[in-house]
Amino acid sequence: GTIGVTELHDGLTALGYDEDEVSFMHAILDQDEALDRATDWIGLLRSQVKAGLVEPVEAKNKLAAMGLASSAVEHWGNLFTAYSEEPDKIPSKTDIKNWVAHKTITEAEGKTYLERLGYADHEIYLYMIDWTGSEERYTEWIERMREIAAGLGV
Repeated sequence: GTIGVTELHDGLTALGYDEDEVSFMHAILDQDEALDRATDWIGLLRSQVKAGLVEPVEAKNKLAAMGLASSAVEHWGNLFTAYSEEPDKIPSKTDIKNWVAHKTITEAEGKTYLERLGYADHEIYLYMIDWTGSEERYTEWIERMREIAAGLGV
């Protein structure tokens, strides 16, 4: 969020809410944030299972470790198993981007997946610069753009 717990508490009490109401609103916000995190992880795990990077049991265990209800863990575990049995194991560009960003796969593995999806070397190069965001890559990218501009006489 953009404000801390203390600022939230102070702001709500200044608006006239009592301690019980403030605690209730804080709990709702915490649950919403936890749900967002779980949703992100479920999407990430789903794509990893579908691509064969993670076994369904491992994905299910990760959800259980996050504190999801056993019924939700069982539900997603069944879906993960179904995803793993699908014949198509080529991930989408967005999946690859998330894996590279979360360091689930290496840049080299990301490049290999993008090549399998039919992307040209130059496109892959630009994606890796954008996705990894490292200072060295940014500097390298700026230098390359200067070379291109100089070659065009700009």
